[in-house]
Amino acid sequence: MSLARKRTIVVFFHARHQGLPLRAANEAHLMAWGRHAEHQVIYVNVGYAIPWSFLKSAGIDALILDTTFCSMHWTPDYFRARAALCTEAASLTCPKIAIVQDEFTNIDLVAEFLERIAVTHVLTCSKESDWPKFYPTLVAKQVTFRTVLTGYVDPSRAYRIGLPPSRRPIDIGYRGGRNPFWLGQQGRLKSEIGEKVQIAACKLNLATDIAHPESTQYLKGDQWFDFLHRCRCVIGVEGGASINDHDGAVHRSVEAYLAMQPDAQFEEVKAACFASRDGEVDLACLSPRHLEAAATRTAQLLVEGNYNGVLKPWEHYIPLKADGSNMAEALTAVMDDAGVDAMVERAYRDIVADGRWSYPTFVRQIETEIINTWHSGDNGSGKGSILARWVLQARAGLLWHFAHWEASGGFKRGVSWLARAARRLEAIGPLGGMIRFLRQRARQVLGITPDKASGKDQN
Repeated sequence: MSLARKRTIVVFFHARHQGLPLRAANEAHLMAWGRHAEHQVIYVNVGYAIPWSFLKSAGIDALILDTTFCSMHWTPDYFRARAALCTEAASLTCPKIAIVQDEFTNIDLVAEFLERIAVTHVLTCSKESDWPKFYPTLVAKQVTFRTVLTGYVDPSRAYRIGLPPSRRPIDIGYRGGRNPFWLGQQGRLKSEIGEKVQIAACKLNLATDIAHPESTQYLKGDQWFDFLHRCRCVIGVEGGASINDHDGAVHRSVEAYLAMQPDAQFEEVKAACFASRDGEVDLACLSPRHLEAAATRTAQLLVEGNYNGVLKPWEHYIPLKADGSNMAEALTAVMDDAGVDAMVERAYRDIVADGRWSYPTFVRQIETEIINTWHSGDNGSGKGSILARWVLQARAGLLWHFAHWEASGGFKRGVSWLARAARRLEAIGPLGGMIRFLRQRARQVLGITPDKASGKDQN
């Protein structure tokens, strides 16, 4: 059923400085609304000023807070500063949908902000049993919660077929850094499992490309997919953490302890800082990497887990016990040419080709079940609203290109050149005043300020 008028969905996101370029999974998640929604979508980058006068004139039918917005809570002061610019959202009478991840740290900040703007829906990676632990006041106010995946299959990316896994040059590949101790045992698995598989694979003379846990090198965009296409099998573990560090106190305690005892190992730090708290929540969940491996027909050697019920052991992945006790059996399965080729085809059929776990399906569900059911009346049908939406669309496009330029190495050189040119023009009598006015007006409209982005690489 088509609607008489396309509604207007506004997506608040954050992408600035070291947050750019976005990793492929984050960009696919963000852009899914513009690519697959049946309604008009306007993006607002909260790394810059918020154009509230235009937004209120545009007639907003739904506000979505993307994960890149909510993930600013990794840097509390930055989150407070940017979120303060968004509190006028409280006056909007439309669905306000927050898509939250990484709820294991500083989630109090996010919950407080969501309560302040009267959020109506929270899409979370956490399980229903943990909602009251992360969002006690929102649950009490009967805000609608829904458990969703951290990411979905992106059909807009042309996944090439490539070689079957049995013919690829790298037997086992992995990219996973060393998670901080304060994420608990679930976080530690990400680095520990890579080390265990590396040791066992070397004894069997298998060709591996497993990054050192201390590596900070990220593979972004096409680099990541090229890596997958070179691997017969990739290692994986459910994402998330096992500690509810809701106010950041555990993080601060661990950092203080390590400042005094820099050589302390995980068990010592755990005993000293969070002995009774590891395991208080269960945030283990499917990662976009698992879907990307399925889409590129790459076999997966994964630590046993639930994986949101999407991936099933021995059907879609080779299970590995967390302690590595079945390592020999798992690596034997990895090197079974016929077995891995058949497994990746099953995974592709059930997870990618099926369509249930795709962004079009996800977006369609949110539109159908939330946005389309909300009565909007004649909101945003006037000429002023049409003009405001046009301005917002144009502004979004300009800022997207500016943000990428600002994050590039040539930005400082470009700014220096433009500043010199502007100073020369401003010295030319009446023309100078016009140049100054246009420059200041452009900065005001675009909201370009010298604010620094979040300290965490939000990709």
